[in-house]
Amino acid sequence: MNSIEFLGRKILWTVCFIIFGSSLCVAQPTGQSETNNWGESVQGVQLSIALTNSTVIEAGSSITFVAVIKNSSTNVIEIQYTALSSDYSASLTSATGKTFQLIDEPLILRLNLALPLNPGEQNVRIISVNIKKNIEPGDYVLQAGRGFYQADRDSYVDKHWLIVKSNLLKVQIK
Repeated sequence: MNSIEFLGRKILWTVCFIIFGSSLCVAQPTGQSETNNWGESVQGVQLSIALTNSTVIEAGSSITFVAVIKNSSTNVIEIQYTALSSDYSASLTSATGKTFQLIDEPLILRLNLALPLNPGEQNVRIISVNIKKNIEPGDYVLQAGRGFYQADRDSYVDKHWLIVKSNLLKVQIK
């Protein structure tokens, strides 16, 4: 793919996100994604992220990543869905261990839609976050997190909230 095609695709995704909003650009649960780079499993649930931008990022710019949550368990799980990127957490960690939260940890108690994810299904989201100008140049690791719970509980109060973490992506801030 040449640079003009890449730029065209990037512009198309940006326009789609702006015009239709994040809730309409979100793919529905699917059978399988093309990724094989997953974070550690939590009760059979895994999360994968992949950047749509370059891994070299300017401080003060934004990045977009695709997040795929996969239910490989034998149980139905539920994920909170607000159509906002705040359903996820995202952070950058430097080589010295300094962490910058790009998206805070997901809120547990809030009014939103509980979306069931059956065994073998995946849910894909496109997440855009800003990289603050005060982040120092250097090498970092990007990681996302997503909350879920087993759907076999009788009430919301009985549900045990679990957090699954994604694979680690190496990025450079300039």
